[in-house]
Amino acid sequence: MVVLITTPFGLNGTAQSDDGYSPIESALDTTDNPKIAYLYSWNDRPRNPTFDFVATSADELFSAASYGEQFFMDYLIQNEYTHVLVPEASAISGEIFHKWGEKGTVCIALTAPNFERVASTSGGGGDVVLYKINGTQISNRNRQVKSYRIDWLDSVRTTFYGLKETFRERGLHAYDYLVSYEDGPSLSWVFQYSGYQPEVPAFRIRSVEKGSRFTISVNLVAAYGPNAPPQVIQMSVAGKNVHVTQLLAGSGITLTAEVMIDETIEIRNVLPCHQPRDFEPADQDLRRFCFGISDLRVIPIQN
Repeated sequence: MVVLITTPFGLNGTAQSDDGYSPIESALDTTDNPKIAYLYSWNDRPRNPTFDFVATSADELFSAASYGEQFFMDYLIQNEYTHVLVPEASAISGEIFHKWGEKGTVCIALTAPNFERVASTSGGGGDVVLYKINGTQISNRNRQVKSYRIDWLDSVRTTFYGLKETFRERGLHAYDYLVSYEDGPSLSWVFQYSGYQPEVPAFRIRSVEKGSRFTISVNLVAAYGPNAPPQVIQMSVAGKNVHVTQLLAGSGITLTAEVMIDETIEIRNVLPCHQPRDFEPADQDLRRFCFGISDLRVIPIQN
């Protein structure tokens, strides 16, 4: 059996018949013209030699996933996908998750009613799980997938929005490849380092679809702890202020704005940043915390 595999990170390929994949093949035998989206989370990107991949762009798949679950389901059904294939670790977690960075947040639940687990491999060290896509109804046929990426300016460190990649030695000429987010997968802190101005998260939406417009939604959290002083946040688009708001300890706010491609979005603090010991005496972290971003969503505005 040969089935079409599409991955969200720039690879297309085919999966050839293999004894370890017989449960997958048996499940696919019940479907005419199976078409599979191969998805994985930020911390379980596969290195599976069973798939003979060739370089082809599949950026549209990942962009669609970042637009939210309903949009993604409509995309899968409209493009005649029948199944999704995920690493076992993603199946155990019950979701496909990527923290915002190059795209907006991706969070797709691998649960009913959208997905049904139908088969898996076992014992090979690179196990995968097959889910059937349920439903044939599309909630909105007029939605257009606009592939995009987020380009961050150098006013913030690269580990604010990107993965840290490291290698850990585990034996003679043997290494483990490890990925992590500097502040964890749930948020990123904006800092002011000694002798420097505070970081300013600033980015642009890039797309080959000229004239595209997007709605961005950014969740902010105060830095940090219940006794932290309030902060004032300013958001600007193309140099024009669209929000000036107070951010209080123990609470969060969501700021939204409509943007065109290539416009610069900046989020900056107005009040000084503080070391944790200013409000948590036991915390000796020397960095000055300004505020945090816990979520960033990007949604296309349909023409």
